[in-house]
Amino acid sequence: MQRMTGMDASFFYMESPRLPMHTLKLAIVDVAEVPGGYRFERVGEVLAAHLHLLPALRRRALPVPLGLHHPVWIDDPAFRIEDHVERVVLPDGAGDAELDEFAARVCEGPLDRTRPLWMLLAVEGLRGADGHPHVAFLVKLHHAIADGMAAEQMLRLAMSELSGSTPLGPGPAPLPGGWELARAALADHLRQRASLPHLLFTTIRGGLRAMWLTRRTQVKAPHLFSAPRTVFNREISRRRCFARVDLPLPEFRRIKAVLGCTINDVVLATVAGALRAYLLERGEAAEFPLIASVPACTDQDFDNSTAGNHVSSLYTSLRVDLVDPVARLQATRQVTDLAKAKHEAMGPHMLSDWMEFSRLAPHAWLWRRMLPRLARPPLHLVVSNVPGPREPLTMDGARLVRLSSVGPLLEGVGLNITVWSYIDTMSFSVLACPDSVPDLSRVIALLQASLAELVAATRTSDGSIAAAS
Repeated sequence: MQRMTGMDASFFYMESPRLPMHTLKLAIVDVAEVPGGYRFERVGEVLAAHLHLLPALRRRALPVPLGLHHPVWIDDPAFRIEDHVERVVLPDGAGDAELDEFAARVCEGPLDRTRPLWMLLAVEGLRGADGHPHVAFLVKLHHAIADGMAAEQMLRLAMSELSGSTPLGPGPAPLPGGWELARAALADHLRQRASLPHLLFTTIRGGLRAMWLTRRTQVKAPHLFSAPRTVFNREISRRRCFARVDLPLPEFRRIKAVLGCTINDVVLATVAGALRAYLLERGEAAEFPLIASVPACTDQDFDNSTAGNHVSSLYTSLRVDLVDPVARLQATRQVTDLAKAKHEAMGPHMLSDWMEFSRLAPHAWLWRRMLPRLARPPLHLVVSNVPGPREPLTMDGARLVRLSSVGPLLEGVGLNITVWSYIDTMSFSVLACPDSVPDLSRVIALLQASLAELVAATRTSDGSIAAAS
């Protein structure tokens, strides 16, 4: 029995029937050279052989009576791999558009909380540009189980080569009773209370450091609830739309070298340019920066964990109010750098540490009811950038050719853009509520155009790469 951290539990509490808190991973493999040919039955066999490396996939969440503490993870005594792996066959000729439409439908429903919170769908009937048969593995994984970094490590282990026989662990214990759960919750509360004085001290000290940083700079940091609503902040229904586009990682590296920034700065500027154009096309104002939540890893040297959330949130400004793409990138970078410095000054674990003491379930209930009535949203969108594998991966002879991921929507925040890299590709995946963003394909086209604009702005008249100034 393992207690959920407050950060992990927050995704559990925020979930509702129209706001499921799972992430979506999309791995497309070329099965043309699989020894003996591809068989759906082999998918479950290979996954089952790797489960000893992925213990989080065998655990289910168990709430504590009366909400005395965060839920616990326990090994599910009724676990069967067959309950989590399904086969789907799309009509002949299906391509990216049909796959994305199917993925959107998968996003709409919550996972079954009486089982471990994940599902894998093997989507067959696809073909690559070279005519090879492709299979898309669509993994629906609750955010309480893993963040992007942990999920990336899970992917590596799931596609690793096994040597020798699979170690067999002890069988799962029966589910604990209500009294056992309540007693463990009270004991954990007593242990946590001992750390409260130190947490108060470090929070006050970190707050003073952050205030000092803010006062000594001319950069204006974004404040939650400070900007007007946009089309991305309408009330969210259960419906979802999903689309993705692959952009060349070498272009991001070139822009990074020219402007002396980070890959993430280029990602944010690309998103800002696309959303500026989208707002103007919709007849919306692009006169104020958009507030974006950017997940940031809190454990730079964490032990390759395959479970849990090791992230906090930075809040930065996407300068959609600026016309020039380079000025837009530089201004976005300045705010992001300040947000990073304040985050470090406060302490990367400060938010997650306080979540251990918070009873988030009633807070989430109140949040869902109050937020639609507020004149200004807390933020406008979520932009996440996760470095993925740099080397080609295979699974049982199937070659991984494309990799994408996207996180959930939040209350009042109907747009999530998640970037995962794989070898030399940056895959931008966009999830939205169609009531807010009915034409997601246009956002995808504008992301391509925004990157092209940045590339053009950092080239000299003869077409060579400009020198960094």
